Amino acid sequence: MAGGAAAPSNAVLGSSLSRSRFIVCFGLVSSLFFLWGLSYGLLDSLNKKFQDLFGITKAESTGLQGMYFGAYFVFSIPASFIIRKFGYKTGVIFGLCLFGIGALCFWPCAVKETYPGFLICTFVTACGLATLEVSANTYVSVLAGMDHASLALTFAQGFNGISAFAGPLIASRWFFTGAHNDSFTSVQYVYLAVGLFGFCLAMLFFGVRFPDVRQDISPEQEAYVKERGYWDLFRRPRLMFGFAAETLYVGAQVAVASLAINYFNETTNVSTAQAANLFSYCQMAFMAGRFISVPILHYSHPPLVLGVYGALCALFAILVSQISGTAGAAMLFLVFFFESICYPVIFAESTMGLGPYASAGGCVFIIIIIIIIIIISNEAQLTAFAAMGVAGGAWYPSVQATLADDKTTQLSYIVAMAGYVAVSAYGFGLWWGSCRANGFHWRVLAAVEDQTLRPTEVQRAASVKSADLEKADERQTEHVLA
Repeated sequence: MAGGAAAPSNAVLGSSLSRSRFIVCFGLVSSLFFLWGLSYGLLDSLNKKFQDLFGITKAESTGLQGMYFGAYFVFSIPASFIIRKFGYKTGVIFGLCLFGIGALCFWPCAVKETYPGFLICTFVTACGLATLEVSANTYVSVLAGMDHASLALTFAQGFNGISAFAGPLIASRWFFTGAHNDSFTSVQYVYLAVGLFGFCLAMLFFGVRFPDVRQDISPEQEAYVKERGYWDLFRRPRLMFGFAAETLYVGAQVAVASLAINYFNETTNVSTAQAANLFSYCQMAFMAGRFISVPILHYSHPPLVLGVYGALCALFAILVSQISGTAGAAMLFLVFFFESICYPVIFAESTMGLGPYASAGGCVFIIIIIIIIIIISNEAQLTAFAAMGVAGGAWYPSVQATLADDKTTQLSYIVAMAGYVAVSAYGFGLWWGSCRANGFHWRVLAAVEDQTLRPTEVQRAASVKSADLEKADERQTEHVLA
């Protein structure tokens, strides 16, 4: 049984849209990437702010990341059902409203100066973002088609990089300088503006025509996917290895970003405000990496590019943990640059060919990542966070932060290496599998782009099933003639 509600019947192919309609849809969805990039950029900056004002340790401050990803664990499945039942547009509007409510609630928490209140607000805000991420990642991948999904998703997530750069820059200007450096007043107004921005986007989506889209697969392939249902998603090696790679990558990315301000503060002897500025420049390198990599992905095989970028991230993470001062800071900038394409390329390559269950695949993708990431690493330290109803620490950031508390922040960056090695292995593995099927190549050749020469698992299975049906028909005809 397929399970779940049927996809909206008015869904169209992305290729059937006019050029202007395609640009409008792509532009609207890209604005969502900007929103959650801004939110996450501000969240990482709050770690240092809360360490100073609440007097908590680095490991305890990562409770923010725990609640953030805990919301993805709790709300990704409901978000997927909303999208499948009511369509992408309704899912986006719902997610934006939920995000806006959570952001506005930062105001009373700042007035009361309550850390558990901030954790709850982070959780509510991230529930909205989880809905947006399931919607937007899948929508862009399906809109662009299987041949260009990695390229389109990387370009769209470049806007995420722009806002991720803006987040720490706003924090350095409002959180760590001026008369409100030792209070939460600046947090109130920043999140008030962010919440209102979310509601404005919701009204924009409500007022425009926003078509649902579906993947371009044959009726036989679609029938096969529906017959096998959700559980068949767990039997796809490409998808499951993608889950593992993305799990470790997300952990490494979160860990690296959550302690970046501490790293600059301790190893380059700059003030907290200057460290926040440097963190914003790291996010600028991340953004630049995404836009610069778009033409590279257009002409090169995306899994091969992913493998190379993952290997370079692992190399520079090791160097960050061993080199101090300006040189070490430069290595951290390079880590951010080469992280740029990892998430969108893994997501697009892993969820390729899921047909009517594309949104479900995106949901399951996020859920499995969060199940593995959200593990309490130190129960004694995180009791307060567990009381919030969700596991209180993200495994990766908590491990790195604990090492930073016990040793040094610089040495803790060795933890991120494992995630990048997994990314590199997944990328090179997909590329090698494609080479075995289609011959050695490093570019996106026409033969490789042709789905008849590079069938997905769904297509192969559907072809086998069609062949079996043809043989059965032949045997039945022979029996009748006999």
